[in-house]
Amino acid sequence: MNSIGAPVHIGIGGTGSVSAAHSRQGSLHIRTQSAELDDGVPTRSLWVGNVDPGLSSQDLVARFGQYGRVESLRLLPDKECAFVNFLRVEDAMRAREDMHAGARIGANTVRVGYGKGESYATGDAQAMQPTRALWIGNIAAATTPDALGNVFRQYGAIDSARVLNHKNCGFVNFIRLEDAVRAKQAMNGKSVDGAVVRIGYAKVPPAKSDAALKLRNPVPSAAPLTASGQRAEADALTGTTQRGLGSDMVLEPGFSLAIDEDLVAFAYANQLPPLPEAVLTLPQPRLRELRKMLDSGANLPRDDEFDRAARELLPHTVELCTDYVGNVLIQRLAERAASALRLALVQRVAPHMATIGVHKNGTWAVQKLIDCAEPGEQRRLIVSHLRAFVPQLLLDQLGNYVVQGCLKFGCTAANDESNQFVFDAIHARCLEVAQGRFGARAMRTCLESTSASRLQQKLVAVALVTNAATLATNPNGHLLITWLLDASRFQGRMRVLAHQLAPHLRYLATHKLGAAAIGKLVDQAFEPDARDLILNTLFFNPDPSVLDDVLADHVQGVQVVLRVLQGSAIGDAEKARIADRVRSALDSYRRSSGSGTTNAAMQRLSDLVASTLAHSQPVYPPAMPSVAHRVSATSPVQQDVMPTAHHFMQTQQPLGFHPTNSGAMSFPASHTQSQPMMMPRYGGM
Repeated sequence: MNSIGAPVHIGIGGTGSVSAAHSRQGSLHIRTQSAELDDGVPTRSLWVGNVDPGLSSQDLVARFGQYGRVESLRLLPDKECAFVNFLRVEDAMRAREDMHAGARIGANTVRVGYGKGESYATGDAQAMQPTRALWIGNIAAATTPDALGNVFRQYGAIDSARVLNHKNCGFVNFIRLEDAVRAKQAMNGKSVDGAVVRIGYAKVPPAKSDAALKLRNPVPSAAPLTASGQRAEADALTGTTQRGLGSDMVLEPGFSLAIDEDLVAFAYANQLPPLPEAVLTLPQPRLRELRKMLDSGANLPRDDEFDRAARELLPHTVELCTDYVGNVLIQRLAERAASALRLALVQRVAPHMATIGVHKNGTWAVQKLIDCAEPGEQRRLIVSHLRAFVPQLLLDQLGNYVVQGCLKFGCTAANDESNQFVFDAIHARCLEVAQGRFGARAMRTCLESTSASRLQQKLVAVALVTNAATLATNPNGHLLITWLLDASRFQGRMRVLAHQLAPHLRYLATHKLGAAAIGKLVDQAFEPDARDLILNTLFFNPDPSVLDDVLADHVQGVQVVLRVLQGSAIGDAEKARIADRVRSALDSYRRSSGSGTTNAAMQRLSDLVASTLAHSQPVYPPAMPSVAHRVSATSPVQQDVMPTAHHFMQTQQPLGFHPTNSGAMSFPASHTQSQPMMMPRYGGM
């Protein structure tokens, strides 16, 4: 229903509903309906009460995941409860039956029942993604903003702190995301001024200035849009409104696709330490003599000569690494040394490996030590000393090769000597690394490496999707979005990216790189619902200014519309509807500009619109039901008679779902002729 106050589904596949009402000022407000406990009607949603404040979302997912795949989970620390949404109602029934009598999770015995309406499992709150803003509940009545800020300042720089004394809660906004995650993990359930506080993530407040906004996120904020193009606003006290990536319809099942708090909270270094101040005491003539001996080709030195040279060089290992001749000597020792001698070399270099790795001479010695390192203690030392510096190394012209060298450690070994630490760092600092010239290319090399597992690629893909709107307009980040779209082959990648990019469409479609990403989503037939989401948001949005702003950009925006009308993935009937909408927008643009003249791009678009409409032949459809049926993207569909372009130009229905003579809905023929689309499960299915 289009009327204000009717239920509106949030996001693609959202299971919950919100009530929308205009305020006196005309703004749209969204109020989440209160969930009720109904033990008589099984649903996919479980309400869990009396939750231990010390538990995290990951703890609950791990516990309830024993009964089946968890689609989403929302933890409400201020209410000491949680909502768990399963993919299958049978799994929810099994979990409820097992825990209904009382099960102990953490320090508390929880109460479990069916959540009526699954209102907290909405598509926009499918996963509790970390933010740099914290909500602190149950604070002492006398707490001041300064006092609250002082408590949390030990975990990192704070942007602001405020207190709502009448609600016994407050908000602390950190500058860095990782500091907020560490603070939540350390302080949740702890006593502050005699009160045991509960901590959750909160909505990040808007930037104080345009400069700060551009620094943190160049993409302007926008409310999420449903598949039918309706605007929705979600305002949660705890938690974010980002799309969860854990259901079967996205990025392939079998892995938790939420941002990992533990990885984000890891204390990665913000800069590399300086090189140790040491002077090489060995004279250069002696170094050249030793190099000549070790580089003698077929006449390799005898073992006793090699051992004497090794004993002479070993005390000066760190100094030799950065020397023009000395780094070659270290490489030769690493190649020929026995395990004990190579371990001694690694033990001396490992504490300074990150710093030496970005030196023009030292990087070769470090890369050789990594290449020759044997499984066991040698690799464990390298991993433990490089872990904290991976983001900074990836951003460096030479250091990124040091990290890439660790990929050969493999993903099947123990975590303390495998290459998992590389992908953990990329996941935790994706936005920072992906926007760097060397960082983005190193990330792509890591993702395309034969040593990277599918789960490691997916771990990075989650971070890319979360930051897609920003990366799509960055010259370096765009390379990774292109990899995700073209090379990753993850099922559902188009769908999740469309959901992330649609709220920022007016900005992306007028940006050179952003328009390229939008074009890839539109000009594909593998995931038609992703394509329809973009088209509905652009052409059939209740807010006409989106299309107006895109058409006002004669360089990129007009080209996006041209690509849509010229694409092969859209049927003729849909093109006719789009062309009719564009014609109206062009007429409005000419009237507002006060001139009938247009540039070459606009004239080309006008000609294409006229040609498209001229070739569309209206055929009147069968009689329609007297009451218009509005169906969101989450409604079941069935194949039936497809209405004509003439009918759609009159009704302005969104793409992807079309009324039939029976009142049911059907996909256009262009959808069914492509690969079959996997329909998500909803409700009690």
